[in-house]
Amino acid sequence: MAYTLNFSDPTKVTAVIVPDMPPGINTVDTSLSFVGKGYPNYGQVMDQNLLKLLENFASPIPPNNPVEGQLWFDTSNPNNKVLRIMDGTASAVNWPSATGIYRQPSDPTLNIANIGPGDIWINTAINQMNIYSANAWVAVNNGNGGNLNGAVNETLTDTTGGTHYVTLNYVDGTVVSIIALESFTPNPVIPGFSSLFPGVNIFNTGIFTGSSIAALNLVVNKNLYAAGTFLRKDDTSASGQVITGRISFSTPNTNNSQAGAQGRDGVVINVVGQPSTNYTQLYKYGSNSILLNNQAGGNIILQTVGGSSTLPNNTVSVSDGVVAINTATGSISLDVYGTARISGDFTIGGTTSIAGNTSVSGNLNVGGVSVFGDDATVNGQIFVNWLDGSGNPRSGSGILPSVSNIYDIGSSTQKFKQIWASTIGGPGTQLQGVLNGPANYLANASTFQMTGQITAPSFNFNGTGTSATFVTSLSPTAITSQPNASYTTASMTLLVVDTSTSASYSGLQQITRDGLMAGILPPGIIMANASIIPPAGWLLCDGSTYQVQEYPALAQALQYFDSGNFVYGGDVVTGFKVPNLSTATSVIKTAGTEPTNFVNYIIKT
Repeated sequence: MAYTLNFSDPTKVTAVIVPDMPPGINTVDTSLSFVGKGYPNYGQVMDQNLLKLLENFASPIPPNNPVEGQLWFDTSNPNNKVLRIMDGTASAVNWPSATGIYRQPSDPTLNIANIGPGDIWINTAINQMNIYSANAWVAVNNGNGGNLNGAVNETLTDTTGGTHYVTLNYVDGTVVSIIALESFTPNPVIPGFSSLFPGVNIFNTGIFTGSSIAALNLVVNKNLYAAGTFLRKDDTSASGQVITGRISFSTPNTNNSQAGAQGRDGVVINVVGQPSTNYTQLYKYGSNSILLNNQAGGNIILQTVGGSSTLPNNTVSVSDGVVAINTATGSISLDVYGTARISGDFTIGGTTSIAGNTSVSGNLNVGGVSVFGDDATVNGQIFVNWLDGSGNPRSGSGILPSVSNIYDIGSSTQKFKQIWASTIGGPGTQLQGVLNGPANYLANASTFQMTGQITAPSFNFNGTGTSATFVTSLSPTAITSQPNASYTTASMTLLVVDTSTSASYSGLQQITRDGLMAGILPPGIIMANASIIPPAGWLLCDGSTYQVQEYPALAQALQYFDSGNFVYGGDVVTGFKVPNLSTATSVIKTAGTEPTNFVNYIIKT
């Protein structure tokens, strides 16, 4: 008879029920198998249970059906195997470390539900030890490679033997700052700190970032300069501080050996709140004087005030490869608004008049009227951009001859390759050659006709209608004239018609040979076969047993759906049997002998 196993915790109302035969075994309530009275071969089950307990269910995945207090030796990381304990929580993440120590690169709270105060996490990504406290990890002062990180309180000795309490701040094992109460010289000297002063002391190659009431020195390009040597600017009035007299900036390095603009000496202007690289610099470079705007995409602008206005106007603007005079910078190298004179003879402003030949290798943009008295050769492209006073494109003719019906575009020997246009000419225009694009009509009506296996009555069409329809017919030769196939193969596709009212594509569909035969010969159909070996997709009806997953369609055809058993014997666990028709006729099991009255019965899989 069945018996009950109770948990050690008396508050648990659940229990493990071990049933009587059959089945006589419980494998679902715990990770172990409990056998009842009369269960066969129970010794193997009990030994298997002992082996699982002996190895603490060592596996890369947790055991199934765990109970509270169960141990699991997690081997998912071969280099960091962990003994875990089931803590009894209802969630899926219920296997914390049995030791409370976690050695892994990721936060254990991401996949462990019960992390408690005092648990230790060794972050193997940076070798940092952390202790769990107040629902958060608190780092212990060691870091990558075991080097110290953070503040450490220590007692230092000075050169006279006196002691001083200080706080050392470490980064990766190096002291970067020291907080002290008195002035003294440490003995031995700490690297970077020859002397200490009250307050925060930065190591001698470092830079203090932040606000300071007083500073003995300031760092410029990693060099120390006395704070009193810098020019003051402390007037907060609207007009600002006025400095009279001459200011001379003497720079120690003025030759071409300076590495770059940032490393050269000169006057540097920064704006508070902007990146330090967005500066303007005036410096000497060899025999040149350079004004630099170091902000990417920034310009250098020279402004003047006109006689009729008190507002500054942009006179000259220099951007990346572009110089603009009396206008905003654009995308061309030199943009001049107004009259410009080049070499004394070439003047552009309003109307442009050129008497000789003009050769332009790049783009030529002229805002006014250009008159060429002779040939003009343009090596680039010509763009027509006719704008009104507001800069909007005008409509109308972009290219006009001075006299009608005289000049040609191209010649019989020098032709243009293609002409692209929405419309060419109007009514009565005559066109010759090849045209790509729509036309209103054809000059001569054409006869359209379809011949071959698809035919249609011919008709005349001159292009004036909205559509021309071919009424086509399919000739039987579309099928009868094709090459004959002696048999069908798996790679062949047949054309069929679905006559149902719900058929799509007018009922015309394609189907493979195997797909066609699947509907004609469904799984489970039995046929006689004169061959010893059944063809592909068939099995001998000899009562053999096969697995369900091997022939699922045949198994479904032979199954009693209400019981899970099969018509000719077997079940879903041991497999199903096919019919045994081997005694229905003489059956030869082996080759090499001549069969007499031989026939095999085969079943479709």
